[in-house]
Amino acid sequence: MNGDRMPDTARQLSGGSSGSPILLGGILIGGRSSRMGTCKATLRLPSGETLLDHALGCLQPHCDEIVISAADASQVEGSPLKIVIDEEKFLGPASGVAALLREAESLRADAVLVLSVDLPRLRPSDLQPLVDAWCCDPQHLACGSFGDSLPQPLVAIYPTRYVNDVSAVAASSQRGLLRWLRNRPHQRIALRPQAGCDVDTPQQWQSFISMMSALVVIPCVLWNDAFAFNEANHLIFGHATYIVRQCLPVDLPM
Repeated sequence: MNGDRMPDTARQLSGGSSGSPILLGGILIGGRSSRMGTCKATLRLPSGETLLDHALGCLQPHCDEIVISAADASQVEGSPLKIVIDEEKFLGPASGVAALLREAESLRADAVLVLSVDLPRLRPSDLQPLVDAWCCDPQHLACGSFGDSLPQPLVAIYPTRYVNDVSAVAASSQRGLLRWLRNRPHQRIALRPQAGCDVDTPQQWQSFISMMSALVVIPCVLWNDAFAFNEANHLIFGHATYIVRQCLPVDLPM
């Protein structure tokens, strides 16, 4: 993707003429990013794309339309995507999820796939098991889980029928979505653990960028140094390539 402009939006809502459930994609960027010091959506990957570009690319294969949930439109100024403003700014992600559900309701979508913007290792294919599970049971919540037993409320599919419930959570003194999710019937879908690594501070971001650079170089060095590409070298190269496949935010060809 061109790092200087946002890509086009995904397919427009078709009204469900095919009979299949309609899924809205929602990118959450509404936090203060106080620890990062700048809006995380605008951080650029080595490829030149922003984290907002990256999140959009992850959602596009799965969603009929994609919108942004933000506390302020200036956070993503210039984006061609529709921006849904949180009614209660900077009061936690429940407010953003509630705004996305209201947007899904207005578009007559069946559910919204909520995705936090700060997951640079996530790939489009990581979301496929989540979408498949929801398509089999579209009336219930489907939540991703990254290597532990906890459902992840910011990588989850919320059926539109929960709009009032989530709005009530957002308006309450206890706005935790995780507590609310635990008390609701939901599917918990195990996703690739590395995909759930988020970035919250400049140090974490710099560490991720440094790791990306190193992971790209390691297999190339091993290949160039393998003058006699024997079985041992083949195993080392294969192991390094496996590590790269697990950590990079793209699917590499076999």
